[in-house]
Amino acid sequence: MGELHVRSDVHRQGEISCIVHPRIRGQGMGTAIGRRLLAHGSGELLLHRIHATCDPRNLGSFHVLTMLGMTCEGRPRRTLLLRHGWRDSLVFSILGKEWRTSAATHRVHSAETGWPSRIIHVSGHPRRKPPRSAGEPAVQLPLPACRTGGKGAHPTHTLGATDA
Repeated sequence: MGELHVRSDVHRQGEISCIVHPRIRGQGMGTAIGRRLLAHGSGELLLHRIHATCDPRNLGSFHVLTMLGMTCEGRPRRTLLLRHGWRDSLVFSILGKEWRTSAATHRVHSAETGWPSRIIHVSGHPRRKPPRSAGEPAVQLPLPACRTGGKGAHPTHTLGATDA
């Protein structure tokens, strides 16, 4: 499952995140979800910049973000308090223009992983409806308020498994 949060409509900034069940890790699903999120954010939503964070110890996430063409911008220290103490984060980003110019190498279709395209669903932007294949039911998910709040903020865009 992946999410795209529009952090600022005015500045056209977004953040992506993704979680993959342990049984299907290493099969390209994280990269496929990330590509869909970036394609939607830079294409449909015309975001200028999209960022993501990961734990520096999570080599799988590091690899996925690198494979997506995202640039590592730095390592903010002690950003999360988890069970065993404070954790650092790595911050990655890609500009919409960078994604669009490299789109030829980042095709978004199910042939990448062999997964059926119907397991990934993009839901709700306030002004745009994502394309759906014929017969696919519309999924209405509750959209939590953005962390940034205030003027120009929009809710979450969710990608999730429809047959999990």
